[in-house]
Order: sequence, then C-alpha cells, then structure tokens
Amino acid sequence: MENYQDRQWASIKAGLAALLEPPYQTPRLQRLRGDLEAAHKKIDALYTAQLRESRARSEGAMRDQLRVKLRKGHLKPISDDAEILLEGLPGVEDFFHVPHKRTKDEELLEAADRILRHAEEHKDVFIQGRWAKDFVQKAQAAADALKAKLEDGDTVVNRRSHATHHLQPAIAKGRKLMGSIDTAVGSELADNPVACARWANAMRVPQTRGRPKNNRRGRRIYPPPEE
Repeated sequence: MENYQDRQWASIKAGLAALLEPPYQTPRLQRLRGDLEAAHKKIDALYTAQLRESRARSEGAMRDQLRVKLRKGHLKPISDDAEILLEGLPGVEDFFHVPHKRTKDEELLEAADRILRHAEEHKDVFIQGRWAKDFVQKAQAAADALKAKLEDGDTVVNRRSHATHHLQPAIAKGRKLMGSIDTAVGSELADNPVACARWANAMRVPQTRGRPKNNRRGRRIYPPPEE
C-alpha cells in the first residue's frame, strides 16, 4: 500500500472509531457507519491479499532451486551419459541436448519432455549402464515440481495484481462515504461543536512524518562562532 493510501486508510479507521462514541448514535449516522464498516472490511481484505502475495514473491528462490535440480541434477547427467551409452545412434546429440542454464522456464520444460521421452525409449540401455530403474520417473517428478511452481507463481501474480488494481477504488469509496458522514454530522450535530470538532479531526488525512523544514532551532554550527 502506498504512503498516501496508508494515510487515507488510517483516516477511515479513525472515523469508524469516532462513530462508536455516544454523540454519533443517530439512526442516520449508524446506517452510514455500517456502510463505512463494509468498505473498511473490503479494504482490509485487499490489503491483506496484496501483502501476502508480495511476500510470496520471495519463493522465486525456490523456483531457481527447482530449475537447478532438474537441469543439473537430472537432465545434464542423462545427456552426458547418453552420448556414451548411445554412441553412434543417429540424432543422439539433438535428442539429449540440454539448453543453457539461463534459458526460459518453458524451454527448459520442453527440453525435459524431449530428453525424458528419448530416455524412456532407451531405458534398458541406461539400466545396463548402471542407472537406477526409476531414473526417468525421478527426473519427471523434478520437471513436474518446476511446472507446478511456475503455475502457482502465475496465480500469485494474478491475485496480487487484482488486489492492487481494486485497492485504490475501495479506499476512494471509503473516503466518499466519510464525506457523506461529514455532511450528516454537520446537519444532525450542529448544536454539538465538540462532536463536530471530534469528527473533523478523525476525518482528516494524517500528514506524513518527517524532519522539520529549515528549523533554525535544531541547527548547530560547526565550528562554533567565536565570541
């Protein structure tokens, strides 16, 4: 959530807290508070989704690990030994070619399908070469794990994009409701200046905190002037 959005949301929460106080318990203000509460719940859900999916992006490291496991741990050993075990077989180099380590995920998975398909065709030769009987299945499991992680990553991006896209309109709706409440407070509580002032303070969007601008009292001169 951007800084200004943070402060707008803070004003909505402050407004909800103020509307719980006794002076604001009129039927009209109670109805408007219910509308504002619904808007707040939507904002909270979108913010939570955005935060959760942002954290999920750190799982990119796991995707990289799965790529290495598939390419270096399975495909490369199969490819290297295929050139020895299947020496003389037409097309063996193309059948078992492993793409560069920086190739796209989709291209790596396509290469895995090709390599494992040909490895399955010549599985008996590999087993005679002292490979485990389930070497193809293990390599396929590594490819499936990477594919699943990529699909999950696409879902994460979509969910986060949805939350980001809908967050500002939801906040704007909450602030618009506060404008309606402000009008109602001015109308129904005109004889209660304390309540009006309390609401005005709650509705105000908090200012950013920062260093004071050109505050001479806070400045020190080095070296200090001579007497």
